[in-house]
Amino acid sequence: MRALEVDATADAARSLGQQIEFAVAPLELEVEPRGVLYGELDRLLWQVCPALLDAADNQRSEFIVLLARRWRKLVLLAPDGTRQAVSPQQVRRWLCRTQESPLIAEMQSLLGRVGIEPNQRARAQDAILRERLKTLWVENIWQLRPSPGTSFWRQLQRARMHWLLLGFVASYVLLYVGWFLLWGNLGSIVIAKNADLNAIAFLVLLIFILVPFRLAAPWFYGTLSIRVGELVKRRLLYGALRLEPEEIRHQGTGQLLGRVIESEAIESQALDGSAFVFMGLIELVMTIPILIVGAGGWSQALVLAVWVGLTLVVAWQYYQARSQWTRARMGITHDLVEQMVGYRTRLAQQSCEEWHRDEERALDEYHTLAEKMDCRMALLKSVMPRGWSVVGLLGLHIRKLKGSDGGYLRIEQCRSSA
Repeated sequence: MRALEVDATADAARSLGQQIEFAVAPLELEVEPRGVLYGELDRLLWQVCPALLDAADNQRSEFIVLLARRWRKLVLLAPDGTRQAVSPQQVRRWLCRTQESPLIAEMQSLLGRVGIEPNQRARAQDAILRERLKTLWVENIWQLRPSPGTSFWRQLQRARMHWLLLGFVASYVLLYVGWFLLWGNLGSIVIAKNADLNAIAFLVLLIFILVPFRLAAPWFYGTLSIRVGELVKRRLLYGALRLEPEEIRHQGTGQLLGRVIESEAIESQALDGSAFVFMGLIELVMTIPILIVGAGGWSQALVLAVWVGLTLVVAWQYYQARSQWTRARMGITHDLVEQMVGYRTRLAQQSCEEWHRDEERALDEYHTLAEKMDCRMALLKSVMPRGWSVVGLLGLHIRKLKGSDGGYLRIEQCRSSA
């Protein structure tokens, strides 16, 4: 095993941790010092990747760079730029070699005298070391991770979110393909009235095949939501801790409270909303080819495109109405908190008839905006989804009136011949 060597005497005024933070700052990384008892060191090494490990002597510090974990090995970066896979036990022995060396020489003679088999001495030596050094505190471990202030897209890439997203898309697409095949074969059996044993066995097989995809899609989505939510929380906290006083000095207590409430809404609703939009796009892309080759043909696909356009218009109107409602709600929160803080000034300087005049005006405006937003929400959540059922049937009826020889007439011919 080979280690990276770094001169620790470059700046005596700075500690080693500060030097590491200064060195990795241009890489948009942050450093977190970690420490653990000797008995838990193997587990920590498995969790902190990527990280820097240091076992300093009197003159210099020798570093090992942990890049990743692969199966049961840790991937290290050697001085020549190559990658080496070693076990966590090897890294532990290098990191704690100063404390282990006196004990190892003593144990080798002891194990030889008691008659331990040579192939079992390594396990016995490891067990004795864990017992003798169980109270040893191991530090000089620095975990490296992307700074929350970097590009959010780069953070997603470094966290390998694209694999979870790919798994979610693949399982969701395969699930819908299976459903299309299932209902298509079921419709063919019903129309042809030819339910033989092979067709039924094929349907049962499709149902069993869909079960893993039905379980995999929610798992991928849940895991992706948790990890993305963690990144969003870190980014919000990072931004809150780095706010300059001049940026929020003009804001009152109520506005700051409203900002906290809105940050919680971003965390909870943004993930769910983006997931629903993504699933809707997948369903839309898969539905249009089915409509084109189906009974409705191009006319029904065109009707769907027009209906989607109307839905987007209603969604934009709902977004504008909700933005106005949110600003009004934050303003009410700000006024309420400010009046609660300065209630003594109001008692001294305002007459009792004027105490609630501005509040009533703000509440009236708030209710007006809420009614406008609720109307847009009702259109978006109730009218548009259910209205497509009626509009879709009208598209089929238009195709029938044109005398098309598409799937609708073929179904009627199959029924009449049966």
